[in-house]
Amino acid sequence: MTRPLVSTVIREDEENILVESLDRRFYRNSEMPQAFHYIVITSAYEQCSEDDLDYGTECLLLALKYSQCPAALVHGTDDLWKVTYQKDIYSMEAIVKEKFTTVSILNNCCPEFLALKVLRKTLYQQQ
Repeated sequence: MTRPLVSTVIREDEENILVESLDRRFYRNSEMPQAFHYIVITSAYEQCSEDDLDYGTECLLLALKYSQCPAALVHGTDDLWKVTYQKDIYSMEAIVKEKFTTVSILNNCCPEFLALKVLRKTLYQQQ
């Protein structure tokens, strides 16, 4: 899954001077999910170098480089991204609230209301 690149990617020299900035028109963000045949990805990781593990951990490139398996890219929208950091969770929660909010009116005496109270209490205790 890929999505439009919105970040500016730059390269600097050893004196922290800008050397290059990538043209976003030609690049995309690589996101999850990624799927491989087991033998393709295990073979790639068995052959890759320490440098690949430290700086080249894009699985799609490792599969191409070491298993000669080209990747078919599926374009997604820019509201899809990897949830990696705490800030990603906050962003995801905001989007879910915006897109999937429904309003329900529950009566205090119905079983659904009591179940909702128990569920809400349980969820807040887990945070």
